[in-house]
Amino acid sequence: MASGAGAQLTIGSALLTGHASEGAVLAAESAATLTVQSSTFSNNSQANQVLSASNADLDLAVSIVFEPGRPALTRTGGSIVTQCVLAHEDFDPPGDVRVANPGFTDAVAGDYTPRLDSPAIDACFEISGPARDYRGQPRGVDLPQIVD
Repeated sequence: MASGAGAQLTIGSALLTGHASEGAVLAAESAATLTVQSSTFSNNSQANQVLSASNADLDLAVSIVFEPGRPALTRTGGSIVTQCVLAHEDFDPPGDVRVANPGFTDAVAGDYTPRLDSPAIDACFEISGPARDYRGQPRGVDLPQIVD
């Protein structure tokens, strides 16, 4: 959690799964900033919501938020910027959140690799910051064999 003016929490190239306590997987409050890039959230069975921002700023880019049955984001105040996010619900209507099942290879067995037919494949553009996921695979790359 990031809390207080000037506090920053930056997460990049992370797999966030198996969260075992109530509350949000990641949270920011009281004028803090939460930045998440090239990360995947899924199978956090105990979380009440995935992300929480209370009078804080959230910047979420080139990431997957797939937690059906839980709010992707609870937010009061602050700002939000989303760029190329694939999620189970549209939590930022003016932003760039695409609603779809990411089509993981075998999430039950812990394989969060998107299948070749996944809407997460060849969906994003190159961004500044971490351009690789938790497995070291590139994100934000145009694959010529995938029709856009």
